[in-house]
Amino acid sequence: MEQDAPAVKRRVPRDGMGPKIATLLPSSRFQALGVKPVMAVELEFYLVDRSRTTEGHAQPPSQPLTGRRELKTQINSMQELAEYSAVLDAIQEAARAQDLPTGTVLAEYGPGQFEVNLHHVDDALLACDHAIRLKRLVKGVALQHGMEATFMAKPYRDHAGSGAHLHISLVDADGQNVFEAEDPVGSPLLRHAIGGLAATINDTMAVCAPTANSFRRFQPEAYVPLNPSWSVNNRGVAFRVPHGPPASRRVEHRVAGADANPYLLSAVVLAGMHLGLTQKLDPGPVLAGNAYRDTTPTIPTTWPEALAAFERSDFIREYVGTRFANLYAQTRRGEMQEFNSYISALDYDWYLTTS
Repeated sequence: MEQDAPAVKRRVPRDGMGPKIATLLPSSRFQALGVKPVMAVELEFYLVDRSRTTEGHAQPPSQPLTGRRELKTQINSMQELAEYSAVLDAIQEAARAQDLPTGTVLAEYGPGQFEVNLHHVDDALLACDHAIRLKRLVKGVALQHGMEATFMAKPYRDHAGSGAHLHISLVDADGQNVFEAEDPVGSPLLRHAIGGLAATINDTMAVCAPTANSFRRFQPEAYVPLNPSWSVNNRGVAFRVPHGPPASRRVEHRVAGADANPYLLSAVVLAGMHLGLTQKLDPGPVLAGNAYRDTTPTIPTTWPEALAAFERSDFIREYVGTRFANLYAQTRRGEMQEFNSYISALDYDWYLTTS
């Protein structure tokens, strides 16, 4: 996220769940503290072929220039960007036409995987609007170019998943970043905010990972956090403080998948930060080294564990309300039960003749 980008404050019509979920964002609680969230969403996605494999699986598209179907891992590949330049340029052009504040486009790890960055705004609800509009835009442009775009958390078993990363800072009435400090880990308010995120990560995992597929993303050494650690510029931790000048100091929440609802995700993340600020919570020592060798207790990485933590959370009920918490848990449990009732081809391959 480019912190020196101008904030875009233009309101746009909302549809779907946005207006209803808007009431969950804890803006008034931050106002009482004399601060306002400044936020941007980073979304990763895959471009996939419109046809499936013989097994019914997704597959990378034939590359537009060479016609080859790339299957190997790549990262920040100029060749990958060149291959898909037409569709990526069209995404940027459509974003400009719709007044969406997009920034850089990056080639990510998987074949046909990309990330489009959105500039920060000082309105959390508007940042969520931007994320939803970007998703729809990317999918529409991909179809025009004979592909599909998916924000599924883990479309391929052997390739990286797609995340939704929130970059958040807080500004006071004068527009000053209250996380600002020469030392990236030296701001007490930044530490308290991260402390709140760490303290509530178990409670919020059912929102960060809302489907069965969401949890397939949580694998070691995959730049996906497996514990509530934090560090400076370490992409293996849950809460990253990016390098940059003091005025750009912020926290990047790296837990959620790209399939998470940005409104709900922002609500529970901001709620965790608010709790940390009001209770002056400490996140513990900053992590040095490989986050996957950290012995900190792990976060819930299965759907049943995450739902159980969500349902018994006083924090969730306090910040989003008992009625919504019960409804969300009920719908997620219903989907989990329906998903588990299906018998996959793998069941037959492994168990039909061995049981």
